[in-house]
Amino acid sequence: MIDTSFDRSKMLEHYRAWPDQALAYRSTLSLPEIEKYESVTITGWGASLIPSMFVRSTIEPNVPEGLSIMRGIEPPKPKGKALFLAVSMGGDTLEVSYSLKRALEMGYEALALAGGGLLERASKKWGVPLVKLPKAPATRLGFPIIALTVAKVLDEALGTDSFRPLADAFERLKAEVGDAYEEAESLALWFKDAQNVVVYHSPHQETLSMRMKYLMSENAKLRSYHENILDVIHDGIGCWEYEYGSKLLLLRDPLDHQIISERFDIVKEVVESLRFKTREMPVYDGTRAFFLLRRMYTLDLSTVYLGLLRRSDPSIVRTQAEARRRMKATGFFRKMEEEISS
Repeated sequence: MIDTSFDRSKMLEHYRAWPDQALAYRSTLSLPEIEKYESVTITGWGASLIPSMFVRSTIEPNVPEGLSIMRGIEPPKPKGKALFLAVSMGGDTLEVSYSLKRALEMGYEALALAGGGLLERASKKWGVPLVKLPKAPATRLGFPIIALTVAKVLDEALGTDSFRPLADAFERLKAEVGDAYEEAESLALWFKDAQNVVVYHSPHQETLSMRMKYLMSENAKLRSYHENILDVIHDGIGCWEYEYGSKLLLLRDPLDHQIISERFDIVKEVVESLRFKTREMPVYDGTRAFFLLRRMYTLDLSTVYLGLLRRSDPSIVRTQAEARRRMKATGFFRKMEEEISS
């Protein structure tokens, strides 16, 4: 049994409330009128980006050609009638507001999802419709709210079917919370004493792998690495010959091609031959939305438990808070605020 006394902000309780939170939000979520679009481009960073990537993953392999998720700050040229979706729960992520400004200059129509901050003020200044997100204790805990909102927007804008399956997945998750907590505690105990956690993921599991990396850092204060399994055999496997203290987590996916499945088998065998420990996450039965949600939920919880094992409060990230404080004092942030306030 893991000592939870360092969970001073009750993060484990917040996770336990996710299904009820999602189901309550499902019935109250209201959007401005959204037309049909030929393309939708989404921007966000960190925990505000992952929900959009997650929703996209739930509709694989039938992702509309017009759906794209930005990884930089300059939007691509709009394709046809195009919607730009800017997402920031905290609202003060400078690059999201900047990208929104550039999108408007390029001719996109736009919608913002924000809990306040710079993005909310920018949206009002530039006449962009805003969906006000209820704030969570930390953005990473706001996943159900952001994901359901993005899913609803995509269903309206592109005609996808993502909101209902995701809401149903949260409803099923409610019955499996206890099992997920047990699995997460076991996984955290397996991670214990690892100097690094390495995650090799299917091309269809990048979203969960990225979130795992973020939350390992935030919740457990442990550095981790994630890499596409197809890259590993070309440029990533040699490091294991001089590696020390790492453990390898494998994230397969039911959509994996035979090439990918066999690559996992080979890499696992080679790494284990060097006496390193490996572990695979289970594939949960059900819809794709449930499988992804159930796996992500367990991985999330494992990082919370690992943080507690490392005698750290998972909710507190001092370096991140300091970096964000300094970011608000930068010249470009002040320039953006002045432009919005004028």
